[in-house]
Amino acid sequence: MLGAFGSYVVVMRGDRARFRREHAARWQERQLAAYTDYALTLKKTVTLHRRVAAHLGNDGYPHPLPPTEATPLLIDAADARSAAGEGLLMLGSPEVVEAAHG
Repeated sequence: MLGAFGSYVVVMRGDRARFRREHAARWQERQLAAYTDYALTLKKTVTLHRRVAAHLGNDGYPHPLPPTEATPLLIDAADARSAAGEGLLMLGSPEVVEAAHG
């Protein structure tokens, strides 16, 4: 009976350790997805601003865009960035959340 109890304890500790590892891996995957989503939306916003700057002669970006055409695209990009930022705040590390608020 003592052997069975010992075996049970060993199995349960192993299962708990495996669960913690899997949980940490899933959390890291979610964080990476949130960081990636935010970075892509930020890149889109920066690219649009560079295109407008190129149209105004302030940047050498190869595909200039007039401000009138950029306005609706910038609004959409800002909305997407805001949504991605919420995911970043929920899933980001404490340092990332602090930087986002600062």
